Amino acid sequence: NKRTPFLVLAYLYFIVIASVLGTGILGLPVKLSHSGFKPFVASYTLCFFMQLLSIFFLIEVLQRIYSIIKANSILSTNSFSSSPIDDRSRNEIDVDNTGIPKNNIQLDILNHNSGTAGRRIINSSSGVSPDLNNENNNDTSELSESTDIKASSNGGSSIKSSPTLNDRSEGDNDEETMMNEKLEKENREDNENLIQKEEQEEETKQAHSSTEKETETPNLHIIGLKFLGPISYAFFIFSVLLHFCSVLIGYGLAGSEAYAQLFSIDHSFLIFPVILLFTIIVIFGSKSLGRIITLFTFAKGTLLMIIVFITGIISNHVQNNISNDWSYIGKSFLISTVALGGASSVLPVVFPKIVFTKREIKKCYTVAGSALFTVYILNIIWCWFLLQIIPQVPNPNNPGFPSLEEAAIHGEIATIPLMKVVSESFPQFLWIAYLVNIFIVISITISFITVGTGFKHTLDGFSITWRKKSLSNSYHEEEDGDEFYNNTNSGSGLGNANPITQSHDEDDNDLLVLPASVQDSINGSNNKLSTKFKIMVERIKYKIIHQTRKAKLWIYSKINLVNSKIDDKEGQSTMEQNFSVRFPIREFIFYIGFFGFILLVALMNPKGFLQVMESGTSLGLNLQSGTFMVMMLQFARSHYGQYSIPLPVHNYIYNLRYFVFAYFTFAVLYDFYVILF
Repeated sequence: NKRTPFLVLAYLYFIVIASVLGTGILGLPVKLSHSGFKPFVASYTLCFFMQLLSIFFLIEVLQRIYSIIKANSILSTNSFSSSPIDDRSRNEIDVDNTGIPKNNIQLDILNHNSGTAGRRIINSSSGVSPDLNNENNNDTSELSESTDIKASSNGGSSIKSSPTLNDRSEGDNDEETMMNEKLEKENREDNENLIQKEEQEEETKQAHSSTEKETETPNLHIIGLKFLGPISYAFFIFSVLLHFCSVLIGYGLAGSEAYAQLFSIDHSFLIFPVILLFTIIVIFGSKSLGRIITLFTFAKGTLLMIIVFITGIISNHVQNNISNDWSYIGKSFLISTVALGGASSVLPVVFPKIVFTKREIKKCYTVAGSALFTVYILNIIWCWFLLQIIPQVPNPNNPGFPSLEEAAIHGEIATIPLMKVVSESFPQFLWIAYLVNIFIVISITISFITVGTGFKHTLDGFSITWRKKSLSNSYHEEEDGDEFYNNTNSGSGLGNANPITQSHDEDDNDLLVLPASVQDSINGSNNKLSTKFKIMVERIKYKIIHQTRKAKLWIYSKINLVNSKIDDKEGQSTMEQNFSVRFPIREFIFYIGFFGFILLVALMNPKGFLQVMESGTSLGLNLQSGTFMVMMLQFARSHYGQYSIPLPVHNYIYNLRYFVFAYFTFAVLYDFYVILF
């Protein structure tokens, strides 16, 4: 009966809008200068349904990978609970050859030299059954009776019999009492130690499970690693990185232009501080950005409604004639895929917050689809109003008047020609220019932070995999080193041998001896010159192989050295312990590398917003959310169908995967055509 909180569903709705809406508002209208409105609506509607199916496929894939992670987490928790925490705690009750627990049984031999019979003292708190205590007491009483009979039969002999339990002195009783108290104290301490160790084990298990929950969450890296082959995974990750980097570069360029318009300065001076500020917010504020993104996306949507309403009023005063040309339908095709894409980048961030039941997953489908439909409607209305206000092509009688074609040539966002038209023709609506500037600033800021959060989520998946591999390698190296040390110590005087240097020496010796097959072929030759030549060629070949092996060993040793140093700085110790990261070095290596690359490209290409959006973003997005998404869905169903999920897509929708695959594959091929020609 557990339900997903309303704020989580609202966050899902607004984060999908924030990741998708920005590109359509900024770049879509300027690509309609030749095609017009009707061809755009036709291609855009088809794109909407394909993107909607892609989102549904992604939600099923996320369910499958989440089910696998949960199953592996349960298995690892069970194996962790059964692993030996402390050998002493596992062997508190030691068993001797007779099968009697001997750690809790103390043998007190009294007057051994005088032939005194031994007695067994068994503490009732030691876990031994009361029947055993009674049996031992009966044995002791029988022993005392037999000694009494023996003493009486001697008839007062000068040889004293062994003292019985009834004839013990007070000193013996005090000694027995002290021994019992000592045993009770030791047993109490042992029980307390066992309880403490069980509590520590339970806390460690809880920490382990919480660590698994925090670190192993569905992300694009894990999805591709699980549901794609090595080659397909490499292309998929390339498309993911290309999409993220190109989108963030485009938002960085558009953001600098928007802030420059707001403060009336040159936008080239704002590229560096804008991208740097956004990056810092993404890296250090990602845990608290959920409500901020929800709030500002709601404000962004409200401002957009106001702007669209005012733009509609202005369009009624202008009413430009819109020319439609179906031969240019491809001009808006690629930017349409970008204008409705991007949800696949942020859905993995929100999905772990959804309750994993059929009813709640159905809400996830509904909310994500509703968010995409909202963006679809807003973009169509926005493009219709701008086509009525801004001329599609330059006016020959007034070449200085702004147009959509000139904006596309200069790589400008759609609001720049809009503000020029309003300032020249409708000064009474000039106040809307400031409102549009504020909207664009908020829109780009939220879009950059939203997509950047999804990018950070994927980079965190890379760093977690790197960390686990490093810990696993160091753990196995320690086991191999211990095994080698034990084997050599058990041998004859090889305890101080180094396995690496020893293998190198063996390789050097192997160079002097050629394989038997090669030696036979050389010996079978009668020509001495050819024999020497063959020997030289074979030794050169083996020398190359040997040097290659040495180079690989050297590279691996340096990589392991770097990993060990990073592990020490991060606070890692062994594979079995939880991740205790004091300073996430691996994460910051990825952050600095990729966000630094985004900043560098933005500084080198300050006027390439539309070019970046059309070329890089559309290619990466179409590969990621279309071609590879269908491949992963089909592989997940065929190879991991045993992992049950709450709500897979219906078979009718699943059968449409071939249309989705064909659509996005065509988009990828068209991307290459546009880039090359």
